[in-house]
Amino acid sequence: MTESGPHDMFVPLVTIVSVEPVMNAVPAVGQHTAAILAELEAQRVSPVDSR
Repeated sequence: MTESGPHDMFVPLVTIVSVEPVMNAVPAVGQHTAAILAELEAQRVSPVDSR
C-alpha cells in the first residue's frame, strides 16, 4: 500500500520454502527524513573511533 493506494509488487528474488515474504507498506516521502538527519548529525558531532 502507498499514499496513492494499492500497487502491484514483485516478491523478493530470493525466497525460502515455507517462509512468507514480508511486504510492508511503502514509506511516505519524507517519513524518515528527520530521524536520518538526526542520526547523521549525531555521528558528525560524536564520531565513532575507527581505530
